[in-house]
Formats: sequence, C-alpha cells, structure tokens
Amino acid sequence: MTFFKSAACPRCYVALRELMKLREEFPDLEIETIDVLAHPIQAAKRGIYFVPALQAGARTLTMIYPTRKTIRDFIARFYDDSDDQVV
Repeated sequence: MTFFKSAACPRCYVALRELMKLREEFPDLEIETIDVLAHPIQAAKRGIYFVPALQAGARTLTMIYPTRKTIRDFIARFYDDSDDQVV
C-alpha cells in the first residue's frame, strides 16, 4: 500500500497519524510513503493529483477529511481483496 503526502499538507499529518494507529490492527501492513512535492512525476504517473491519498493495487482513496474509519475501511477492502486472490 502506498501513502501519498506532502510536507505542506496538514490533512496528510492527520491521515498518517491515523494510518500508524491502524498498524496495531493490521500488523503486517506494509506502507510505502511518497512525498508528492519530492516526486511529482511518480505521483502523476500513478494518477495522484490530490493528497492525502492511499493506493492499493488499482484502488485509490483520496481524503478531504481523513478519518480512522475511512482509512480502516479502505485497508480492510485491500485485505479482503488479497484474501480472494490467494490460491
């Protein structure tokens, strides 16, 4: 899972804080963090034009007001999809 943020974004700080709290519930969750100001081309190539954003596979969650529930639901869908693909 990739977390897109910007150092100049106060909502990104809130989303990251909630994401880190959720690692207790999802201990094997691997999170790559990309700062869109440092890597704008990489973010644009992946379709990210708004932060904070989470991306897992083909799914993207952009957040105007990041809440633990919104982030948790997105992560849970990611885990559900991963379980469906196990052979």
